[in-house]
Amino acid sequence: MRPFLPVRNGRCGRWRDHRQVIDGILHRVRTEAQWQDLPKRFRPWKTVHEHHRLWPGDGAWERLLQAKE
Repeated sequence: MRPFLPVRNGRCGRWRDHRQVIDGILHRVRTEAQWQDLPKRFRPWKTVHEHHRLWPGDGAWERLLQAKE
């Protein structure tokens, strides 16, 4: 997955572990939980939410889905 995800852009904090963020996004989608109720093992909920908000705009999700095919 790493080649399809955004790289660190200098304006955001530590983007080194996208796996936790992706797992957090998928957990929220599966459980329909509120962002604030996301378990801490997925990183701070604000970080997960911000990535969820930004990735569609930069094409990260599209690249991941195309690579899966």
